[in-house]
Amino acid sequence: MENLHCSRGPVSSLPGSSHELPEGTKCDTHEDRLAVKRIQGETDSFGCEYVCMCQECLDEYRAYVKAELEQEHQCDWCKQRKKGLLPRRDPDEGQAGPLYQVCPECVTKDIERSAAEVDYYDDGYFF
Repeated sequence: MENLHCSRGPVSSLPGSSHELPEGTKCDTHEDRLAVKRIQGETDSFGCEYVCMCQECLDEYRAYVKAELEQEHQCDWCKQRKKGLLPRRDPDEGQAGPLYQVCPECVTKDIERSAAEVDYYDDGYFF
């Protein structure tokens, strides 16, 4: 039987992502209710944990996430306190590498850096 609460090794998905939920799965908090979503929780380079949630738990989780985005936290990359931090991986550390809490500005810079790198190597020589 598949373990619904932890991955089998590293994952490339991020915390908060939704995963397949077998029919008939019960909520982890309210055992008398069916789960409507299986949400990825704690994640590190070894794998992740999943939480099976009923609609009430899912609504509470979404409200919590929304409130957290409005709070200022220190960005792991620029070290400034900002709102809207999201989990992100450094592409140079792999798809299952460590997670960082990163501000929107640093995410934009990372995307621009990656695009510039692709442009640099997209001169027709390699492809």
